Amino acid sequence: MSAPTAGRLLLRQARAEVATLVALAVTTLLVAGVLAAWPRAVDRMVADDLAQQVAAQSPLDRDLTLPAHPQILLDTVPGPAEVADGMAALQATADAQTAGAGPALRGLLSGARFAVERPEVEIERGARAPDIAQMSLSLLIDPSLPDRVRWVAGAAPAPYDAGAAAGRPLADAAADLPAVEIGLSAAAAEALRWDVGETRRSVDRSFPVDLRLSGTFEAVDPDDGSWRHLPSALGASVVDDPNAGVLVTGVGFADPGALAALVVPNGTTTRYWHPLDASGVAGADREALIADLQRVRADEGLRSGTTDVLVAGRAREATVTSLLDVLAVGMSGAAVGVLWLAAVLAVERRRSALALLRARGASGAAVRGLVAAQGLLVSLPAGAAGIALGVLAVPGATRPADLLPAAAAVLAPMVLLAVAAGRVAGRAGRADLGSRPWRWRWVAEVLVVVAAVVSVVVTGQRGLGGATGATGGADPLVSVLPVVLGLAAAVLVLRLYPWPVRGLLGLVRRRPGAAGFLGAAQAARSPAAGLVPVVALVLGVATVALSAVTLSTVGAGSERSAVRSTGADVRLDLTARTASGGGLTPEQVAAAGDVDGVAAVAAVGDAGPRTVEIGRTSGTAAVVVVEAAALAEVQAGLPGVAALPEALARAGAGGALPALVADGLDAGGDEAVTVLVGARAEPVDLDAAGAAREVPGVVTGQSWVLVDSAAWSARTGTEVVVDRLLVRVERGADPAQVAAALTTALDDPLTVRTVAAARAELDRSVLVTGTRTALLVVTGVSALLCAGVLGLLLLTGAPARGRTTALLRTLGAPVSVGRGLVAAEVAGPVVVSALGGLLVAAVLPRLVLGSADLRLFTGAAERADLVVDPATVAAVAAAGLVVCAAALAVAVAAARRVVAVEVLREGA
Repeated sequence: MSAPTAGRLLLRQARAEVATLVALAVTTLLVAGVLAAWPRAVDRMVADDLAQQVAAQSPLDRDLTLPAHPQILLDTVPGPAEVADGMAALQATADAQTAGAGPALRGLLSGARFAVERPEVEIERGARAPDIAQMSLSLLIDPSLPDRVRWVAGAAPAPYDAGAAAGRPLADAAADLPAVEIGLSAAAAEALRWDVGETRRSVDRSFPVDLRLSGTFEAVDPDDGSWRHLPSALGASVVDDPNAGVLVTGVGFADPGALAALVVPNGTTTRYWHPLDASGVAGADREALIADLQRVRADEGLRSGTTDVLVAGRAREATVTSLLDVLAVGMSGAAVGVLWLAAVLAVERRRSALALLRARGASGAAVRGLVAAQGLLVSLPAGAAGIALGVLAVPGATRPADLLPAAAAVLAPMVLLAVAAGRVAGRAGRADLGSRPWRWRWVAEVLVVVAAVVSVVVTGQRGLGGATGATGGADPLVSVLPVVLGLAAAVLVLRLYPWPVRGLLGLVRRRPGAAGFLGAAQAARSPAAGLVPVVALVLGVATVALSAVTLSTVGAGSERSAVRSTGADVRLDLTARTASGGGLTPEQVAAAGDVDGVAAVAAVGDAGPRTVEIGRTSGTAAVVVVEAAALAEVQAGLPGVAALPEALARAGAGGALPALVADGLDAGGDEAVTVLVGARAEPVDLDAAGAAREVPGVVTGQSWVLVDSAAWSARTGTEVVVDRLLVRVERGADPAQVAAALTTALDDPLTVRTVAAARAELDRSVLVTGTRTALLVVTGVSALLCAGVLGLLLLTGAPARGRTTALLRTLGAPVSVGRGLVAAEVAGPVVVSALGGLLVAAVLPRLVLGSADLRLFTGAAERADLVVDPATVAAVAAAGLVVCAAALAVAVAAARRVVAVEVLREGA
């Protein structure tokens, strides 16, 4: 018989342990796929969040604008040729402002825009506007207007020619200027009550020009940011001044040739802006874009709020990437434990074959190389498939550095198999008895614990992302926290583990029955299967705990933030005066309470700013009135909402008026608090029943006073205008449907907000949805890895357990002895890892989430408190019990199939 070649031997060994190699392949596939997709997903999420933050800005803040509006001053009325040259010069100036922009910024700009503006002039009111006190009109020339509007009546303004006035001094030519045709938005024409074809004259003596309405238009895209740079361009401004009457101001657009008339008599101003594409920010280099924006500001004076958003994005990125990297590292640590156990299992199953190779002259390096090649044969295709799936799952640019963790996962089985082969092939005897302790073990353990303590202290002092907050990215120290803490916890519990087990062994030794004694003896002899499996289980448990606490904290914080922004299930704000000129009437408030689904209604009114005297000091504070008892009923049980002082709703006829005051007023001492009311400034004494930063949905700020509406009216004799309703809906009612019914019943212009809508708005954030998905993925994968560790632990110990069980059955021991051994083998790692995991779980979430600024997930004004949801904890614990029970059942079922005669015949 010819000697087998290395390749044939490799294939023969691979076929001998198909199940173990499949476990290695599946684990490699899973871990490599997750690690390949993880950095790409995080980068994409951060980039999309940055784009979302930029898009959330007003175009006035987002676009590049020139704060100063340069003037166009001329001595004489220009002719058509001069006007054309002037408009071309203005466009050239606009183009030149960003000509030197860097490539990162240049790719986001969609062209330079400008508009020439003549300050508003008063015009004739026309025959159809006797109730309007004054009409004013600003005149604009916008060369890009034809591309952005659709003419619905009439036509665009005709080209303008100054005629005989051209060339004359501005001061002398005003009276001879021909009529200027203008276009108005349909909404502005309606507000000005101006018909197409109608001519109105400017009543400004310095600009006595006729203005003819040539047509009205609608915006092709009302959301086009350019409209925000032109005030009131799509609708007139209507102000109902109690002293001056109704004032209407509109914007008229003229032909570029009308510049000849608009410069009379004191010139015009020019607005420059450069639209910035928010969607392109996601694919741009953030640091290069910041540098480009800062350069054009220094060189051309162009400003954009996008710069501040991008700079703030560094801290957001540092928080998010550090948090997610902590989760990824914890999950990866558990994966290493699975791969190590799979490698040990594969080598243990071929212990006799490897020993035979050594006996026939194979060197240790050759044996390790053979096993490593077998691992590479399995992990390379599985890892390549995992990386391909990860790359396909998250499209985007691929950086070599992003694939390094996945490549390490591909090579890990090869390395771990070689290490395991070196440990096994060179050692004879039983594998279940452990190995000789390393004499420097205690030094290494002390160093691990010291490193964990130092990491905790430094992270607590510096905060999450403290090392990279200026440039973004993950904090390396925070990223390795799970491994450091997991190692320290494993070291501590493994050191403490033998003491209670020995005590348990002493107790069961004196009790009848062999199952308990043998199980305790097995647990004491082989403490928790070694360091690597325990660390893997600790990291898995801690990672799941961190994910669960993060989900609970973010969810609770988002709910509190939504509640605090609305103050009730439904919030209704009056957006304009009612027909009577006041606020909501008592009849309307009562009608709101009669709407189906409404459980309680609280009316909120504004008594206006008042002078408040506290001792010898005085200041101005907003006085807000509310039905205190109704508000307490509306807000009862809402998360994050403190109860109102009971004294607020028990105001009597005499004495000081109970009030809740802003904590910024410093009215908590013995000094008297008085508010001055009415034209005569009559004092009303207040009794500060409490102080608060805010009353959600009612009032916030540093200077305010909240009193009961009935008590205020009785004490001051004034009725306060109600401009807000806070509504509590009945259990089971749909807040959106109740809000719609309220809007119909009140029949007034209202802004409606609900807690559900506010929460949904927060949940639409890219960071919130992305982080929640990542947490769920990590939780699921970590749970699978923990199950894999337990399963592989049982498979690794199965041969020795089978031999012991067979021998005991031969001696007459009952079947329950086998179950006891299995239970003891599972109980050791489970108890140790549970204790270690709980130890890390008690520190890691507080350290990571306590240092992280979770406000970017919750939308709250202050940091979120750590929340441990009992339902989530119960679900995680139940899942862990299910995993342990499943592993125990499988092991017991496998033990029942052991045939004692066959095991003993093999040499047990």
